[in-house]
Amino acid sequence: MVSNRICRQLTLFGSFLAVLTLSLSAGSPSAGQGDAFTNPKDGLTYVRIPAGSFRMGCVPGWAGGYKPAVKECNSEETPRHIVTITEPFYLSQTEVTVGAFKRFCEATGRTMPDGPHFDPKWECDSCPMVRVTWEEANAYCAWVGGRLPTEAEWEHAARAGTSDQYYWGGSFDPKHAWCRENVPGGRKTGGTQPVAALKPNSWGLYDAVGNVWEWCLDWYDPAYYGKGPAKDPKGPDSGEFRVQRGGSWYDIPWVMRLSARGRTKMGNRLDNTGFRCLLPEDVRACGHIPEPIEEAHPASSGRPSAAGVVLATCR
Repeated sequence: MVSNRICRQLTLFGSFLAVLTLSLSAGSPSAGQGDAFTNPKDGLTYVRIPAGSFRMGCVPGWAGGYKPAVKECNSEETPRHIVTITEPFYLSQTEVTVGAFKRFCEATGRTMPDGPHFDPKWECDSCPMVRVTWEEANAYCAWVGGRLPTEAEWEHAARAGTSDQYYWGGSFDPKHAWCRENVPGGRKTGGTQPVAALKPNSWGLYDAVGNVWEWCLDWYDPAYYGKGPAKDPKGPDSGEFRVQRGGSWYDIPWVMRLSARGRTKMGNRLDNTGFRCLLPEDVRACGHIPEPIEEAHPASSGRPSAAGVVLATCR
């Protein structure tokens, strides 16, 4: 009798825990699983990226996918350190496409730059936009209501909660990233590929590595990891180069590692460099896309952006 009563009580308690678990799960959807929206300005999808902490920098160990062997870590990727992103944000699910950049040019009176050798007339609207300067990329992001992501925000989003060399594991997998090993034509005659053709990371971002390098907000400093803040690092105050992350169709698989850092001068136009944009989390609560305004007072209540731009806050 006592034994049967205890069993019934344990069964009921187990059922209660199962219902509670389901309720909590239903109320807390993971990033990239339905928490996204289409930006009316550029027509691209933006995915919510949660706040959180992660280990930024090179993951020791053989990353695989390229012979002969290359060194495990570049010095600029060390030391590996814990970084906290304190605010959630939205990030474009794909790299900004040629089609979306055409909309930007039409709306702002700009002209498209000269096309790359593999698409001289900009015919592939679904391919990532390339040959844009840092300033042009930043202006586009301001137009859609946001800015370029910082290097730390970029790696947090690309890792999507993982801690391996790649967001899918410890060795290169051509099902996830376009590079010289799998792009049609290779390094000699290849080029960008349509976005979202390969598998996304677990937060729903496509081409988080590969296809094109992506401009970041930060100035580049090879020693920054050893002296930057642990919370919301934004890079050094000045520099000669801007940070690029993610690797491209032109690079070897080893460069697809999540910790790989690139840099180039902000005025360069490159056939393998594009970008994606970050929007503040409250952009959906506004009911509209905030217009960028000139920064008159740095201590104003607006949300700081890049290069003298403040995003208007909801009123």
